[in-house]
Amino acid sequence: GSLCWAMLLLVVIMYLFTSLFMQGIIMHLSDNPGDINHLREGSQTWYGSILTTMYTLLAAITGGVDWQEAVVPLDHISGLYRGLWSFYVMF
Repeated sequence: GSLCWAMLLLVVIMYLFTSLFMQGIIMHLSDNPGDINHLREGSQTWYGSILTTMYTLLAAITGGVDWQEAVVPLDHISGLYRGLWSFYVMF
């Protein structure tokens, strides 16, 4: 029972951060259409969809991907997103 609740909490936290990061990318690209080519490659690779973003977040906390590579597109948007990413990884 406790394991199920812990997994549910993990999924909810991952979904919240997924929404936050994807919203930031979408808002940045809509406000700065000139950055679309610069950010598109990293954004599509790590944050192309909700499931892709959740997989990226899971891989970052389990050691499946270097989190410093996955944070690069967010760092181009704002240092705030890099801080939120770091908080997520440490949490």
